[in-house]
Amino acid sequence: MNRRWTDASAAILLAACAAAAGCRAPRPAPPAPADAWETSGLPDFHAELQVSNLCVVQNGQILQVTVLRGSTTLDGRPWTEVFPASAYAATAPWYVNNEPIIFNGHRYVRYGMGRSFGPGGLVAAGSYRGVAVFAVPNTGLQRPEVVYVPVFEVCEFQAYQLAEAGAAVRG
Repeated sequence: MNRRWTDASAAILLAACAAAAGCRAPRPAPPAPADAWETSGLPDFHAELQVSNLCVVQNGQILQVTVLRGSTTLDGRPWTEVFPASAYAATAPWYVNNEPIIFNGHRYVRYGMGRSFGPGGLVAAGSYRGVAVFAVPNTGLQRPEVVYVPVFEVCEFQAYQLAEAGAAVRG
């Protein structure tokens, strides 16, 4: 991590130390590699506290998790194990090929651009080929006009609209 001190941040830390019991001025850390995450001049002890709140889909639920920036693990498990790519539509052949989906016996076609939803914005309605299917709360989960599938691990969803009003699909 790049932990550059600015005159202002060093002065604030020095004043806090002096008020507490006294301490010496901190020395700047050596420059970090070019690909390191920039901490914008925060003191070393703040660099470890940089966290992000991410929205993810896990076991058919939309969750918000707190992770350390740049981390590839969550609770000691690899991110790809906790949130496998197979839970999202982005790489599924049916999604890539823009194919319609069949949900509860009805045909749905891709509709509009991707949208973001957070926890509480959608409810689980079922699944399609291993990917959770969601709907807007209180819309009738057996045959909603629009369903949403998670595309990426940041709670981006693609809408699918009911293709034919009143027409059920067999198989």
